[in-house]
Amino acid sequence: MPRSRLRWIVPLAALVCVFAAAPSVSAGGPAPALTLATAPAGTDIVPSDAASDYASRIVVAWTEHGPDGARGFVRWSLDGGQTFQPRHRLHGGGDADFAHVAICGYSVWATSTYQVGSETRSWADVWGLPVIDPPSPSSAGHFALGPGMVDDIGCTSSWVALGIEHAGRLDLRVLPPYCFDPCAAQQDLDLGPAFGEVGIAGTDHWIQTAWTYQDPTYHDQIRQQRIHVTTTASGLDLTAGPRQILSTRPRSETPQVAVFGSRVAVAYGDGSNVRMVVSSDHGQTFGASKVVATAPPCVSTQPCYPIALPLSIDAFGQETLVETLTHQIDGPTIITNAHGALVVPNNPVQPGPDRHVVTQVGAIYAPAGADFGAAGEFWATSDTASAHRTRLRYRAWDFPCLC
Repeated sequence: MPRSRLRWIVPLAALVCVFAAAPSVSAGGPAPALTLATAPAGTDIVPSDAASDYASRIVVAWTEHGPDGARGFVRWSLDGGQTFQPRHRLHGGGDADFAHVAICGYSVWATSTYQVGSETRSWADVWGLPVIDPPSPSSAGHFALGPGMVDDIGCTSSWVALGIEHAGRLDLRVLPPYCFDPCAAQQDLDLGPAFGEVGIAGTDHWIQTAWTYQDPTYHDQIRQQRIHVTTTASGLDLTAGPRQILSTRPRSETPQVAVFGSRVAVAYGDGSNVRMVVSSDHGQTFGASKVVATAPPCVSTQPCYPIALPLSIDAFGQETLVETLTHQIDGPTIITNAHGALVVPNNPVQPGPDRHVVTQVGAIYAPAGADFGAAGEFWATSDTASAHRTRLRYRAWDFPCLC
């Protein structure tokens, strides 16, 4: 579940689940909101990422930006968001920003980024679930990932794949999901030059990746590659397939990847539109792109740039949930924005009508993710007129989810 470089200035967030029989919010109602974190005065809470699975488990990560730097945290729920376990610090309590989280079988993974001088480095924290909660030292791992920035986590109960961007190249690091200290059983695949963003998802036997590339003439591309995974007695055997170019449209960026069975969906932005392409053969071939969201036209008399981005994506059965954001940038100012999640059919031949599922929910900062596994939304807010957002809130939606 991924995101773009612009995500850190985006003022809206939601974690949403939808089901085929109830395509509108009116079919359910919001539960009372829970406060998951309260930060000291003068500190901003920024929701970083959230993930869920079909066992009603939810994990959310956030950063608290204060005078002493950035501190990262995670909390998780084992009962669909009714209650949340105590929070855990990222990176041993040190600086931790731009967190990504995933639920991988019976483990929770969280990555974060920190600086050492002018170098960007990444860190991983892993906790075992749900047999031991809170985890004992033997069921938790905390280790350095080295130079670079983790742009996404994809995983199943068989593997974890981290997309690490460093020095203009993309490294796919594949590890076992229960990789506690020490964690040496890793494989690295160099996917080549990259610029910006990567999306990762998959099944037990396929890792699906898509990323942004800009060629030497500054033409944008969305590149895609699949990696076949075989579990052997000695570990994971990886076989990389050929790379494909899914888009050469100007301003192609922010690919998000979702997988359900043999179906692979990739959403990406191309300026004022969010487009999606779908494969029905494990990512070997893809159909024609389809526009799933469009930014409203500019109304300013000044130079203005409408932008549409996919923030996250998930797939279940024949449908795909795409979380999108559209806004306009007038110089340094975001003058309008709108956020929502769309359910779109996977079939690229007979797409059928899109269904608007949820619209603006008053959330702040980065998206929390689009997931069929849990119903609800996260947002940061303040009790005062201060510009600082000092509370992280969560509210479940009363949907009979497709979990």
